[in-house]
Amino acid sequence: MATTVRRSRRSIGLSILEGVRDQDRVLCEVKTINISKDEVDAGRWPSTVRNVNDRLEDGFFHKLDSDIAQARGQLESYDPDGDAQHIVYINVCFDDFFGLYKNDFLQQIEEHLLEQPLGIRVVVSPDVSKGETQVVGQRGDGTR
Repeated sequence: MATTVRRSRRSIGLSILEGVRDQDRVLCEVKTINISKDEVDAGRWPSTVRNVNDRLEDGFFHKLDSDIAQARGQLESYDPDGDAQHIVYINVCFDDFFGLYKNDFLQQIEEHLLEQPLGIRVVVSPDVSKGETQVVGQRGDGTR
């Protein structure tokens, strides 16, 4: 149980949540993957028709991996001795506005995370602005 949580800022661009759980120090970096440029452009006037399918594209996974690597570097920079547990929390905003393929996307992300030797705990959740907090996968410390 977290007994203390605070937001730490040691340099510009570095914002880490810091807390204590069961007397262990925990650091969490939060990242958001927003909708694609194509989805943003499609929502502008005049609206455009676009295809939405049930498969995430390679570009999404490159962005996911890049964000995880960046967060890992930030956490290691903040805690170079590794005294705390490090967690990366990813909030994902899918292009699928109506959520028709959300479960398919979450399954693909979970499979991707399980295949990657990340070396850090990663928690992924669909867009929290829609009131959802479902966690699909964790990877990095032998747990799921």
